[in-house]
Amino acid sequence: MNLDYVEVRLTHRGQVVRLAPPNTPDADVLPMLQSVSDWYERSCCDQIAGYEQGETPSATIEVSNAGGLAQAAMAYPLGARCEILRSGEVVLAGEVTRYSVGPVIELTVEDAGLSSAVPLRTSEAIDAYRESVPLPWVLGDLRESPQAVVQLSDTEFLWADHPAAVTAVQSDGQEIQGYNWDVTADASGHTYTRITLAAALPTGAKLTACGTGLRDPRTGELIENPGDVIAAILSRSNYATSTRQRETLATLRAQCAAEGLTIAGRVSFPVTLREALNAIMRSIGGLWSSECFTLYPAPAALATLAADVQPVLEGAVVKSMVAQSSGSFDVLDLRFDDQSYAAEHRQALKVQVKPSLGEGRPVRTLLAPYLRGVAPAFAVSKRVLTRASGEAYELTIECSGATSAAWPVRQGDVIPISSPRLPAGWWPVTVIAAERIGERYKLVAEWIKPLTGLRYDVISRTVAGGITQLAAVEAAFSNGTATFTITDATGKLIVGASVSLDGATPKRTDSAGKVSFQASAGLHKLYVSAPGYQPFEMTVTL
Repeated sequence: MNLDYVEVRLTHRGQVVRLAPPNTPDADVLPMLQSVSDWYERSCCDQIAGYEQGETPSATIEVSNAGGLAQAAMAYPLGARCEILRSGEVVLAGEVTRYSVGPVIELTVEDAGLSSAVPLRTSEAIDAYRESVPLPWVLGDLRESPQAVVQLSDTEFLWADHPAAVTAVQSDGQEIQGYNWDVTADASGHTYTRITLAAALPTGAKLTACGTGLRDPRTGELIENPGDVIAAILSRSNYATSTRQRETLATLRAQCAAEGLTIAGRVSFPVTLREALNAIMRSIGGLWSSECFTLYPAPAALATLAADVQPVLEGAVVKSMVAQSSGSFDVLDLRFDDQSYAAEHRQALKVQVKPSLGEGRPVRTLLAPYLRGVAPAFAVSKRVLTRASGEAYELTIECSGATSAAWPVRQGDVIPISSPRLPAGWWPVTVIAAERIGERYKLVAEWIKPLTGLRYDVISRTVAGGITQLAAVEAAFSNGTATFTITDATGKLIVGASVSLDGATPKRTDSAGKVSFQASAGLHKLYVSAPGYQPFEMTVTL
């Protein structure tokens, strides 16, 4: 890492040691910082983009120990809090996990923030409990998705370890009426949402409930936008977010609001923050790292560039472009609507995209525990397949350095690039990693070759119990007429299926399993039912 504008701060046992490069004019720093390893975390797309989940960010720091001055100042800093700052902004905060002493002191710093556990309480925090189990956080709208509850006594159960609401209670899947719910407090004053039954359950019976979760304390609105859900989890975990994280969460919030994308689920057993966030971002087809959160792929439209980005991109050169088909797939098996965090899914949607790089590729399974409805599941499937079925290129780009100390180009940014290696014009690329070397930038970015004429077919949909829904809906659109072909799991044409477009009067499929409607281009709701099959609805694009 170039040491211009870099400072290292160590805090240990109440003492603060500031390290800076030689010749730093600040008299309050120890001017003995020799090097800080270049570090950046590749954005995590988990199974979606084929990248491995990002490792814990870390850095190696070297400090001159001439005359033993550095050792005397730092003492024995193992376990000390360490912050690496660039231009006054913290780029890595963690703790010293390794320490070696010689003419040069070498420190290894690891960011333990996202690796820490989500701080769930256990039932031991409540006076009366059956067994020690984690107490869940409930997020979003779970009114149509029964969840397990925590038994406290013969008649008392916990829905959420915070204020929430209960809308229905079921015993072995059958709704019951003999209950009430309230928000109460334990001996420490911590509030939780309780269900009280009029009578004890029969031996062996399983109680589940439906309801809603955390609300914004300022507005009272249900927290269900993915950006807000992530912010709530980080806040409840006492995780100090950076300016960059808050900025990208705001962008994610706007992206999801524009799509009408909401999520719901629970954190109900011990996981790390990284695991919790990964489950959410995987559920929405997102790209994320410790620095950024965004839907993916990048939008086709480019926002107006900030003035300080322009000089960085002047003279940008695409040094290499690499694409490989080994991680591509054209059929996605999306498992969603979990009854609890990382538990069994209640629904699955299998979608195929055509055309693709080649048919017959292995089906990719994606777990999306926070998705609930079929329509958002289909939208996420389309987003994932658009990226995974086409040509995705990893670009190595070199460009000029910034005119200021700040880095204008950051991980997760979408920037325009024009290059002889690309088709004519300016194209949006998503920055995966950014590294400043002296007065130059080295960027690693991804460009998705535009595809046209893509068609997304639902191969199958299953619900709890393994019931297969109408297996495939193939759509064709020409001259204002939309024609849909309905088949079952074996490819058999479904004759006489009832089909409605946007709630209009239903029509029956003919002897070829086809039905047609007058329609305009864009998004539409399709409702399908047939004897012997579970009815369903889906969003189609014409």
